[in-house]
Amino acid sequence: MLPPALVSVYREYKKDTNSIASWLASTAKECGYPPDLLSNTPCPQQQQQQQQEPAKTGRLKGKARAAAKKNKAKGTTPETPSVPRYIISIKDFISLAEHISASKIPALSVPEVFFNTLHRVIAVRSSFSEKLSRHGAEPDIESDARHSYFVGILEKVGEVLKPFKPPTASSSSDAVDALTNQFDALEVYEPSQDFLDAPDIPRPEAAGQDAAIYEADPSPTLEDALVAFAMMCRDLTEIRQFISSLWSYLVSPDDEEDDGVDPAVVAVVTNTAIEFAANIIEDMLPIFKEHGGAFSICQRYMVNILSRPDESLEEFGKRMSESSSQDEHYDLSDSCYYFVGSLLHTLAAVPWQGSAGLYPEGHFGVYDPESHRESKTGQQKYAEDTIIIGELYMEALALVHHVPDYPITDEFIRGVKEFKETNEIPFSLIFAAQVNLDIHHVVRGYVETSVETLIKRLSIMNAPLQSTIGQNKNLKSPHWSSSDEDWLQGTSERIEWFLEDPIYEVKKLIAGSDPKALELVEATKKHRLLRRSPIVAGLALYHHRTEVHELAVALTNAWGSIILPAHLYNAATDAGYSECFWTDMERLFALHGEEQFFVGGQPDNTADYVTRFMLQIGVSASVFTNRRRRSKKLDIDDFSRRGTRFLKPRTPIHDSLRDRYQKNMSRMNWSPESIEKILSRAQMQQESKASRGASSRLKNKGPGAAKAVRISPTELLGHLGDAMQSEVQELAFPYLYMHITNWAFLKGMHRGYDPVLRTFFGSTYMQHEWQLPLIIGHILALADGVEGGDEAVLEMAGVMLDKMEQVKAVSLSTSQMYRLSGRENEVSQKQLASMSPDWMPDEDEDEDEEDVSEFDED
Repeated sequence: MLPPALVSVYREYKKDTNSIASWLASTAKECGYPPDLLSNTPCPQQQQQQQQEPAKTGRLKGKARAAAKKNKAKGTTPETPSVPRYIISIKDFISLAEHISASKIPALSVPEVFFNTLHRVIAVRSSFSEKLSRHGAEPDIESDARHSYFVGILEKVGEVLKPFKPPTASSSSDAVDALTNQFDALEVYEPSQDFLDAPDIPRPEAAGQDAAIYEADPSPTLEDALVAFAMMCRDLTEIRQFISSLWSYLVSPDDEEDDGVDPAVVAVVTNTAIEFAANIIEDMLPIFKEHGGAFSICQRYMVNILSRPDESLEEFGKRMSESSSQDEHYDLSDSCYYFVGSLLHTLAAVPWQGSAGLYPEGHFGVYDPESHRESKTGQQKYAEDTIIIGELYMEALALVHHVPDYPITDEFIRGVKEFKETNEIPFSLIFAAQVNLDIHHVVRGYVETSVETLIKRLSIMNAPLQSTIGQNKNLKSPHWSSSDEDWLQGTSERIEWFLEDPIYEVKKLIAGSDPKALELVEATKKHRLLRRSPIVAGLALYHHRTEVHELAVALTNAWGSIILPAHLYNAATDAGYSECFWTDMERLFALHGEEQFFVGGQPDNTADYVTRFMLQIGVSASVFTNRRRRSKKLDIDDFSRRGTRFLKPRTPIHDSLRDRYQKNMSRMNWSPESIEKILSRAQMQQESKASRGASSRLKNKGPGAAKAVRISPTELLGHLGDAMQSEVQELAFPYLYMHITNWAFLKGMHRGYDPVLRTFFGSTYMQHEWQLPLIIGHILALADGVEGGDEAVLEMAGVMLDKMEQVKAVSLSTSQMYRLSGRENEVSQKQLASMSPDWMPDEDEDEDEEDVSEFDED
């Protein structure tokens, strides 16, 4: 179900019709209308059942909450009275209005808001036939009559109650009425910025203290279903347009600054948009169910517009498959999903039978993404769409049948899974297929190059994983268990498995020793699913990026390879023994906040250098407040219960998305709290870019906004993209790459400082390699005068840091971060400029690796 805070055309329409029914029924009851005369009144048996079931209520407040606590303490539960529910038939609207009109209640006044709401519904229903006529539909006398019947009832209600209309309308009613009159037909409910920024549309409320629930009869006629389908298409069109503009922005940025737009973010936002669309579709399915389902209504919608006299549905379908119809009606069928739905139903009729499901390149035709789409005829466009969807569908079908542990499930794959289980094509799958086509129409050849970029990025992610695995073979730590090592190994293996293309591999298994089948497999390029679905490719990047990020942060925390060297860097530079600007470390300061590295703030004197280090590794603050010899060795009682302060990711949006897109679980549950979190994070991002404050689209949508205002799905999706983009650098930062670099630095420090540390602390100051980061504490202690040392001991650390900068090792991870994020697998000039001004990295990645080796050797 679409989250309540989000606006949809049909949802607003239903609110209007139900509010009309509610006001008429409740006011008529107040005027003496017998409740048992209301159509579809719940029978006594149903009322008794409702009374036995606890009513769903919101959180209690005030005295009610106190009474509930009191009853709970006594072990009793107060009886909750049942709320009557009435279904009001449309035909009863007139009799209710006439009863109200004939009542003897003095000074009866029908609120202005009732008439405003009535006019909105009349406008929408009246517009449907006009909409069909604009598409060239022949008038359908019977259908028009049924529409006129509904509109006629509403108009009659307005006439009956018009004498009781107040002479003047309130200012708020005038504002809403003006807003209503500003648009035509369905545009009444169009979630424009004016519509969203206005107060919630006033609607008539139930009269008096009537707590009953009144709803207009939800049993839809075919005409109701067609009107609902048109409304649904309006909502879905807005989502499609947003997605197309999003991908257009990715491939055609306005300037170099926009090169940082990340394909993983675009994919997650796109799939979330399709989820919103699926929720809109699911909300409407009960309306379509009695008439054959959503696609059946889609077909009837097309028939109403394009059918010839006495033409059957089957004959109409055959005519629509002709090339002349494809040329003439491509745009219309694109807008209502007719062609793509027909294509998927055709593909669904082909059974999946082993090697019979192997379709090589060219089976559906040859797709040329470099061709100019706008110059194509409708038939040529449809042929191109057939290739894309045909290949994508067959790849997804192979996946759901043979690769159950595939780590990514977008809405297209989810729809194919549903088809496998139910043997029915859900309309949400049709919409997902259409969106995939829209993306291809926009990005064209970018899809092929994006797959190459994805594969290169995954290989870059895997390289430090494999290096760390090799390094850990002869290196053990009490803080890194065998299960942790399995986690490391498994993450690398899963990336390798994905890079091999498990769908391609399973096709080879299906082919077996059949030479013809093997020939079909070999005629297919690897990663065809990714080449036909930019969404899956982007989600794959997000999934593996976040998997590596979670592992890498845990590993660097366990080994102390990042957070502890930061203390030596700070001490050496602050004391003036180095002019090094450690770009990678400064980047992490910015991403995590200096407070995560330095308990109590960044120190600026020798006493605080060692004190803050000790607090970071978990020594209790009481150790430094009690009088004791500084050279006294620490014991277990000196450590606080809180333990070591670790790096904690600051990615609240990813935390909300983790289960869905990292763990590949079910759809997101969009609560008001999760929406509020996105709006708040997006506003912070906007404010950080503009000193004048939040952008106009966020002015009324700060914390708490999701609970107070309406927001369109596309507006929320835009804020989701902004909020996610602000977290890309932290998620893409190569912590393991920096772990390897820093471990080499620490080994160099150990070689240089070992004679000094042995002199002051004895040969047992470090017994295992995992203790390398802890030698920093010994160095800082000497700098503070422990055991007769002095600040000059930091000079060697300064020399080592300057050497790191000299061999360009201080910015390798930041450079790699840029290669792992954004549109391209390269570092732009703007990104280079954001690094240390005295450092300019080589464009060649291999030379960067040589720099690390040179530093390690030195």
